[in-house]
Amino acid sequence: MTTKQKQRQLYYLGYYGGEIDGIWGAGSKAATVSFQKDNAM
Repeated sequence: MTTKQKQRQLYYLGYYGGEIDGIWGAGSKAATVSFQKDNAM
């Protein structure tokens, strides 16, 4: 899965609100951590 695909998925799920740009930055990381916490991962 590409970074853009991950960002789109997190956006769709309501965790990511930044630009879908394919760059794994602070926003992408924070969205991932939030998703993982909410889903006990």
